[in-house]
Amino acid sequence: MLTDKRLIAVCECIKPCSVFADVGCDHGKVSEYVAENKLAHVVLACDVSAKCLQKAKARLSRFDNVEFHVADGLKGIRRVDTAVICGMGAKTIMGIISALSYKPYLILGAQKNVEELRFFLARNGYRAEKDFVVEEDGVFYDVICACEGECEIDEIIAHEGFFYKQKDELRKKRLQTEIAKYSALYPSEKNKKLLEIAKEAYKWQS
Repeated sequence: MLTDKRLIAVCECIKPCSVFADVGCDHGKVSEYVAENKLAHVVLACDVSAKCLQKAKARLSRFDNVEFHVADGLKGIRRVDTAVICGMGAKTIMGIISALSYKPYLILGAQKNVEELRFFLARNGYRAEKDFVVEEDGVFYDVICACEGECEIDEIIAHEGFFYKQKDELRKKRLQTEIAKYSALYPSEKNKKLLEIAKEAYKWQS
């Protein structure tokens, strides 16, 4: 059973598909969820680390529709319908997506620089279907689901999410935290800008 709030949030975004890829699968918990719930005909558990993949193999050995691949992202992997790419920086995620010649449904969780990831998606033919906040152990994380399409992007969207205008208690809580943090920091131009962005987004949550 999943207990990690981030992984639960990611798994709840997964739609039934033919070929699913868990990129950077680590222990294979997301792959296990997909296989157990029969959400894909084929599950590809992928990791750049052969050692990590051994952990996934131990967890998933009971499933006959799971394949294991030591791979850099999805290089050399068959075409997939849905890919979960989480637990890494935005630059790494963007590199994985850039290497693809097609646009699968993406479920993304960047550990840092998520604003860069949003700009990348909007400028490379993706439309955000979901973009929400998850809190775990006092830390806020973004989960973005994107499909092929078009969408608008600006500085506020990049930093606060494609749907920052929709009322959401966790997003409101994070904005309050951001406003307090940027207000207390040394008043550099960057912090002033981030404070303005957070305050503007917060207007929609109050």
